[in-house]
Order: sequence, then C-alpha cells, then structure tokens
Amino acid sequence: MIGVILAGGAGTRLWPRSRANYPKFLLRFGRQSLLQLAYGRLRRFIPTAKIIVVTNVEHKYLVKEQIVEVDKNFGLSQIICEPVARNTANAVAVAARYLELKFGPDEVMIVTPADHLIKDISRFSRVLQQASGFARMSQRIGLLGLKPSRLATGYGYWRLGKTIQQSQKLAIKEISQFREKPPLAEVKKFLRAKNYYWNSGIFILPLPAIIRAIKKHQPEIARKIFSWNGNPQDLKVFYRALPEVSLDKGVIEKLSVKEMFGVCLDIFWDDVGDWSALERIYRADKNGNVLIGKVKDIDSRGISVLGESRLIATLGLKDIAIVDTPDALLVASKEKLQQVRRVVAGLGPVDEVLYQSNTERPWGNYLILEEGPGYRIKMINVLPGKRLSLQRHRYRREEWLIVAGSARVTLGKKVLTPEPGDLVSIEPLTPHRLENCGRTGLKVLELSRGKILSESDIIRLSDDFQR
Repeated sequence: MIGVILAGGAGTRLWPRSRANYPKFLLRFGRQSLLQLAYGRLRRFIPTAKIIVVTNVEHKYLVKEQIVEVDKNFGLSQIICEPVARNTANAVAVAARYLELKFGPDEVMIVTPADHLIKDISRFSRVLQQASGFARMSQRIGLLGLKPSRLATGYGYWRLGKTIQQSQKLAIKEISQFREKPPLAEVKKFLRAKNYYWNSGIFILPLPAIIRAIKKHQPEIARKIFSWNGNPQDLKVFYRALPEVSLDKGVIEKLSVKEMFGVCLDIFWDDVGDWSALERIYRADKNGNVLIGKVKDIDSRGISVLGESRLIATLGLKDIAIVDTPDALLVASKEKLQQVRRVVAGLGPVDEVLYQSNTERPWGNYLILEEGPGYRIKMINVLPGKRLSLQRHRYRREEWLIVAGSARVTLGKKVLTPEPGDLVSIEPLTPHRLENCGRTGLKVLELSRGKILSESDIIRLSDDFQR
C-alpha cells in the first residue's frame, strides 16, 4: 500500500490567505497545515518511504519543509513535481507510472487531496486499510464516500448499489450512479433518498486497474505518461501539452459498475472549499459569530472574522465574513463566499493575488515593508548556506543594504563580500545573486525602483532549486 498526496490547486476561494505562491494546502487551521494533517493521516498506516506527494515545482521546497516538521525522515525524492498544473487525471497518472517503475505493478495507491479536514482518524485509517485489501484482491477501483451533512452542489455524489462484501466493521458496495457536481434540485433529491454519498476525492487504486482505466478513457494522457522513464526532468518535455482533465470527470464517471466499489463513512469531513468552512471548523459564540484573532465585536450576528496581528472592530453586522492579511482584506456576504474567485479573477495577476507580503522561499523569506508608485522596500532573510537564483531584471534597479550576517554578492563578473552597513547597487540587466556564506541568518534591506516591480520581472539564469 502506497500513499499519494495530491498537493495542487490554487484555492482561490480562500483568498486572501491562499495565494499562488502559498496555496490552500499550506494554510494552518490550528497548529498544523492541511498538508501536514493529510500526511499524518496516511502515516498512521503507511511507512514514510511509501508516501509521495505530487505538487507544482514552485511549491516543492515548501512542501518538503512542512512535512519534515512532522516527519524528519521524509525526503525530497518523495516529491513529484508537475512543471504546470494539469488537473488530477494527469497527477494520478504520473504517480501511477512513477510507483509502477519504483515498486512494481502490484501495489495499491491510496490517493488523497492535501487540503481536507477529517476527524475520527482511527476509523478513517481502518476503513482505508480494509478497502485496500479488497481492491488488491478484486482489482476494482475504490471510492471513499462521506455521508452528506448539508446541501452542497460543489461535490460529486454517488448512489450505493448492492453489497459486494460485508464484514462486521465494513460494507463494500457497488456504486450504481455517479454524478459530478449536480444542480441544487438534484442534490435535494439525493439527500431525501438517503443512499447518496459525497465523493470525498479519496481513491483506493490498484495500479493495474487505474493504469488500464486511464489508457481506455484518456489515451492521449496514457500515451505520454505511461511511456515516461521516471526522470523528473523529462516531464518538462511533454507535460504542458497534455489535456487538462480531472480524474473524476475523465476516468471515474466512465467506469462500469463492475470496475469500481464504494466504502462509506459518517465522520466529520470538510474540503475547506471557501470561508464558510470557518463556522464548521470553529465553535461560534452565543450570537453565532466565529471570531479568530484580535477581534472586538458589538451587536453582530452570524459573522465570521479571521484576523492576524492587527485589531479588527465590528459593530452591528449580520451574515458577513471578514478575512484580514497584512496586504489585503476581504469583506463579503456569506451567501457570496463561493464566488470569491470572481474577485481574484477581476483583480488580475497583481501581487496581492499572487504573493503574500511575507513570502516563503526555499532559500529563506522576504517581507514587503512598504511600496508605492515606482518603488518597493523588502527585508530579505537568507538561511545559512543558501543563495538566491542568479538573475537579472529588465525594468528595475535595486539597492541592497547589508543589515546583518555574512554576504557574498555576484554582480556581473565580480564577486563582492560586503559588510553590514555596505550598499550594493544593481543596474537593470545586470546578472546578480545574493548568498549567505555565514553560519547565522543574513538580513538585507532591498530597495527596488522602476516601472515593473513584480516577480514577473525576474529572468533566472541559474537556480539551485530548479525553478
């Protein structure tokens, strides 16, 4: 049995916390992130060496850092990087091919999204272990269903058929109907019928069965991926041209009754699809308010507020959600929370959509202190022994003030070792790189001036992290 975590998706409905450079699965709800929780659930019954993560190449090192927090034995080689996002059918196909080459064709994959909240982990683990045994024996594709707790049109639904196998603790059943994201009228019928379950997006996949299904229903994907040699660098050659297809729509919906089975659970599950999840995750006060952070409320009803460091005061509001970050604030009617992605799309590719002001990087992090027309000021923190990419910019010049630590700066053909208090000036189109050559953190204050100050004006010439 092998665990596969799909750490993809932009999570735009969780803006402004979720950004392109720090997506939903990295967000923490409590002490651990959604990714860490997903990993921990699999780790209860699958050894470290048999868990892999499929993610975008931009998030590779953030994924590693978060998982190493909870399991120091997890390695970078256990992360498969997609050059670009191509939805779950491609991600699962890549994982299947990689695992077939590494472990042979007789394994069973437990595939789970990285961004769900689940309670009663003991029952969850037990059901998946039992379902894995049946999947191996029957060579059927398994779906984990959750009992619906509310009207929701954003999920797939499936109807239970006759029992295939019954034990004291688990019923394995046929799936007689599968509907991906049906309209509200159908959802109401499903809930009245009481034999429909949410499709959780968690699958039990015997390698031969899922490879056969992808070859049959997505031959274009299969031709490319199942001839791949397993070298991560070679994915760049063909991956971008693959069709963007979800596993549910492109494969699962096309399976016959005899090719799949369902197992069901009645436990707390939430995909944290938008900010309405706050009232399901956290306990409301006597007025139905969920107030997280430094929040002072008077006379509001049914509001959800998620703050960070600054004080938020609310007065006499009703059915409103507020999500605050250092550089962006969302205020929305609760009934419109599913449409937050419209706000993100309307803003376009501006930094407030793409990046957090406090941005993690594999070499450290940076914090935007101030910005205005034609300028931006950052504090850059570089970890010991790490260095930024060798890069240049077309449209801006930069000044680096060394604040603390030991710096090595590549500037064109020169290599400089500026001391704290020294200033380094970088003209447009000049190749440059910052490196921490000391044993403690390196702090550098960066002033950028020019007509384009965003991350889009970075031309990488060389990068230790293969971005």
